[in-house]
Amino acid sequence: EPISEPDKKLAQYVAEEFKPVLLVINKWDLAKQALREKKKQGEDEGDERATMEKYREYIDAELPFLNYAPIAFITAKDGKNVQTALDSSQHLFKQSRQRMTTGRLNQAIRSILQERAPSTPSGRKGKVFYATQIDISPPTIALVVNNPAFIDESYQRFIINRLRELLPYPEVPIRLLIRPRGRAAGNSFAHA
Repeated sequence: EPISEPDKKLAQYVAEEFKPVLLVINKWDLAKQALREKKKQGEDEGDERATMEKYREYIDAELPFLNYAPIAFITAKDGKNVQTALDSSQHLFKQSRQRMTTGRLNQAIRSILQERAPSTPSGRKGKVFYATQIDISPPTIALVVNNPAFIDESYQRFIINRLRELLPYPEVPIRLLIRPRGRAAGNSFAHA
């Protein structure tokens, strides 16, 4: 079944509200049965794992704003993988409530800036002075910079995606707030 417009709107709302989400694909037994039938007919559709990966790619294309969300393939009527889905939801809850030390967070930011520093079309460079986690559920990170206008949406997505890889938040939304520097900001990580 293709993802419906109401499903897309609900997924967009969940993403906009920064809620952890587990995408549950029910009736996976029917997909496995269809695979077996295609194999009997001589059509090579690959194995179950390959089909799961293809479905993940489809979901990522349809719901790109939830590309971090894990997927559980279940068969509710048999209870197959239902406990795994529940365990995954508990894991997401714990991920969303983790707090990072400022030191570890700033180490990750330094690494990101070394990989790719922010810049504007006019060539002006953004300076990042420091980052701090100001809340949990979702993990909310304030990035203190010289000029918030120099940190565009594309660069913010880059930072969030890299933070997912570098910090223990791989499957939950991260709220990134870009703040101008106050008087006592200190040294920056990036130089103009």
